Amino acid sequence: MGRVIARPFQGEPGSFVRTKGRRDFSVPPSGPTYLDRLQEHGVPVHGVGKVVDLFAGRGFSTTTQASGNADVLRAVGEALAEGHSGLIFANLVDFDMEWGHRNDAERFAAALVYLDNRLGRFLSLLEPTDALIITADHGCDPTTASTEHSREHVPLLLHLSDDTPAHRVRRGYFSDSGATVFALLTGWEPDLAGRDLRDIPASSRFLCSVQPGTGVPPAVPPRRRRRSRGAQRADARRAASNLSERLGDAPERAVILGSGLDALLAQIDAEAQCRFQHIHGWRDPGVAGHRGIVVVGRLEGVRAVFLSGRAHLYEGISPDALSLPIFSLREWGVEQVTLTYAAGALNDRGQAGSALVIGTVMDFQGFPGGSSRPTNLCIGPEPSVYAALPGPHYETRADVRVLAALGADVVGMSCAVEVRAARAAGLALRVVAIVTNRAGETHTDHEAVLREAARAAGGAARLVLPV
Repeated sequence: MGRVIARPFQGEPGSFVRTKGRRDFSVPPSGPTYLDRLQEHGVPVHGVGKVVDLFAGRGFSTTTQASGNADVLRAVGEALAEGHSGLIFANLVDFDMEWGHRNDAERFAAALVYLDNRLGRFLSLLEPTDALIITADHGCDPTTASTEHSREHVPLLLHLSDDTPAHRVRRGYFSDSGATVFALLTGWEPDLAGRDLRDIPASSRFLCSVQPGTGVPPAVPPRRRRRSRGAQRADARRAASNLSERLGDAPERAVILGSGLDALLAQIDAEAQCRFQHIHGWRDPGVAGHRGIVVVGRLEGVRAVFLSGRAHLYEGISPDALSLPIFSLREWGVEQVTLTYAAGALNDRGQAGSALVIGTVMDFQGFPGGSSRPTNLCIGPEPSVYAALPGPHYETRADVRVLAALGADVVGMSCAVEVRAARAAGLALRVVAIVTNRAGETHTDHEAVLREAARAAGGAARLVLPV
């Protein structure tokens, strides 16, 4: 989503004074949101206050106009008392606009006391199956010298109306809020970015020291199981059926294209194509350069299926969901897969525009069993080593020195989950890294990576097909 904020001033040059005649112009979200998904599942969404404008009015069943914290909280209380089902979605702008940006700590504190009082009443109105989420998009700390957004990390509080004890999560993403709301209200796995906060890995969970008022350590919150192998197999079979219906017989070979490498699609004599969203369980990529389409066709006379793009762990997508396309291809009938990635070079073995066939993947994206060391995934005899980091940030110079000392040649933010899945599925596997930049360069950004990957894609055809 986006907004254009128009703020009129008056006065003479050098002494302009800001007026109160501000106008906000909202841009509708460029893609589906969890509000849209809730509507598709028949879940009512009631918007209160400015939050409706932020989404340009899209995704709401009903709305209530409200201005200021007190008015918004009153409207939320009325909606609860009336028994609104589904999602009640509201935002409190005064903490930011009235007191945060103006460094008014006293009024900020008084407003927190008022909010706490209202929350106590709200909690008394919740039914056993209700939940409450409180979070923010940024922080305006009124006790700092800055009048801008002085807190980049913000808390998220999830209250479930059962006996689940409190626990803390080290880090999360804004998208986790929407994913959790969707899962709570529909019972379905989130199908956009983010993850259900109830599915936090044990390694990322901190427990409160005692239960309030008891002095007794809390029980470990029940962790929902990962999907069973049988359920994963059923998902893969259903997705394979979708592939057959839309694309026909499975080719022997598959190629998954990384950031910017969809330029290779221009060289394909296409037979059929469809979008990821048409395949059961496949997640639409949320990053530029990943188109989210599946194309069957011939490249240099060889028939193959090409997946343009992938989702990523740093988008909040679970490893099970990231693995599903690999297992789906196997169920469909694919026997060989080439995984391609845009990557940064850690030494002189890879120059911008060159391609390296990877023999080993160093998995820094998750340490099985709590090990403090990365897992090495051996693919073949090729000498090049790919370091798989969680992302989404690009590597610092310190990162580069450490990874180079460990023997890595290139670094990226994908690979490990797909490599594990391909090996588990019994697919013949080839991994190709297209070098787009020198890792650790201060001026690297995603747009530059996409441009370099597109430039290199033209010469990559011969590398991606043989296995």
